[in-house]
Amino acid sequence: MEDSLRHPYHVLLVYLFAMHFSGLVYAMGVICSPLFKNNRELPYKSKYPFDYKASPYYEIIYITQSITLIYIVIECICGIDFLFMAICENVTAQCRLLQQVLLKFGTKEMLDFNRKMELLFDLSGNNNTEKYSTEESKFLYRCIRHHQLLSRVVQKTAKVYQLIAFFQLGFSIISLCLSSVLLTRVSVSK
Repeated sequence: MEDSLRHPYHVLLVYLFAMHFSGLVYAMGVICSPLFKNNRELPYKSKYPFDYKASPYYEIIYITQSITLIYIVIECICGIDFLFMAICENVTAQCRLLQQVLLKFGTKEMLDFNRKMELLFDLSGNNNTEKYSTEESKFLYRCIRHHQLLSRVVQKTAKVYQLIAFFQLGFSIISLCLSSVLLTRVSVSK
């Protein structure tokens, strides 16, 4: 049972690492590309009310823009995606775990699982199984409580994720529109 729960987790870790690495490569490309040009350019095309190409202004602004870019790419964009992928993976792992536990119903392994779940429910303070006389009814009660908890977590996660996804989509649309406007304002000469 542990292998069926660990395999998707390892796949997720590989995916997160690849996503983090590609974000870092993108950020490094944007940061390092001005270094290969002859004139002093910044990672972000900017205008300042002073001569920013003079030392030490150029170096300070360059480092500030570089740190900002890395923070935005790695922490903000990847971080939010990583958080929700991890939450979704944990919820699906709990669903797979509940499925595997329910498959043990009526077997000898059910008693072992029931003892483990009893310890878990004792720790959480939700062990109201005194009214159930058989091990099967206690087992089903605990599985139902686990399912109810999972349902609440999924509902709350969906509410939070909808709001964040709405803002992320909105900001993506705004940035695409602004980029399109900027592209149309550039004069093309041969």
